[in-house]
Formats: sequence, C-alpha cells, structure tokens
Amino acid sequence: LMRRTELIEHVLLEQVGRNGILEDRTPRAHSATWDASGKWLLVCEKGLDRVIVYEFHEGAGRLSFSSEVFVSEGGGARHLVFHPDGSRFYVNEESGAKVTVMAWDEAVGKAEPLQTLSTIPSGYVLPVGSNCAVYTSECALGPSAKRLYVANRLYPSPPQGAAFSESIATFAVDPAGSLELLAHTSVHQHPRHFKIDP
Repeated sequence: LMRRTELIEHVLLEQVGRNGILEDRTPRAHSATWDASGKWLLVCEKGLDRVIVYEFHEGAGRLSFSSEVFVSEGGGARHLVFHPDGSRFYVNEESGAKVTVMAWDEAVGKAEPLQTLSTIPSGYVLPVGSNCAVYTSECALGPSAKRLYVANRLYPSPPQGAAFSESIATFAVDPAGSLELLAHTSVHQHPRHFKIDP
C-alpha cells in the first residue's frame, strides 16, 4: 500500500426520517464494493439505510459523491454483490432481514430499487421468551448467477438446545434479475460469512 489519497467521513447527527419524524442516526459504513468499470465505489452505509455511490477520479486518487439509494427504513445496508452482466446488484439489509434488487446504471453511477424480499420463512416466529432478532450477514451469487444466497443469524444467539432457524436463504434469479425465495438451509450457530465453492 502507498499513502492514503482520500478519507471520507459520513457525519449525520440527526435527520428527518422518511416518516417525517426527526430522529438520531449514527453513520456506520460497513462495506465498499467497486463496480465492474472501476469508476464507481458503492458503500453500504448500515447506519443510514442507504448505499452511497462515489465516483473515483483515478488521476488524483480521489472520490466524489455521486448519488445514493435507500434500502428499507431501519434495514441497514450491509453487503452487496453485482450480477455479472453489470445491470443490477443485490444488497442485503442486516436489521431488516431483507434483500433488495437494485438496477444499476453504470453510465451515470445511479441505482434504483426494483424488488425487496424477506430472507426468512413466511410466518417465522422467534422462540417464546427470546429477546433475539433476525439479522442477515453475507450475500453471494452462485457461479451461474442463477442463485443468490443470503445468511440469516439470530442475535444475541439463543442458548444451546433452543429451537432456532439460522440459515442460508436460497433465491432463484430470473433472466430479468428478479428473485424468488426457494429454500432455507439450516447452518451452524451465527453465520457471519460464507463463500461459494466454484
């Protein structure tokens, strides 16, 4: 690594939420992903429920704000993965236990939400007496880009022996990029990350 050429701090002490109510928020950038062109850096801003797009100026090694797109209020954008054709990406919402399909316009560095789905089974109920909530962690496309996987975890983790459904959710990806929930695969306690075997 060479010297740092840019540092951007997300600062927002309070804002009027999308419900019109003044609320305190804490910025928490969680991940950053380049698009295929290398011109745009997309930052999942978990604390502010959005993906922020920065334009990269290669000669100067600097970033400038270009656009932003919101996920569900309170959802917390955590990670994103681009479809290989570059026309869209998928972002998982940590606190909302959802995944959103975003259309991507590489020419101007803008995204637009197309579809949002829950990552947990319909009608799922947390264990009685539990103070747990469902959070997503990782999202990844399979090698063919016909399947999207999102990890669900409970936090705080329930005691050993308790019934819980921490899982990997599997979605079918249709040719237009829309998702359909197919299945849940139970996994070991608190899956924070996973990789797809090519």
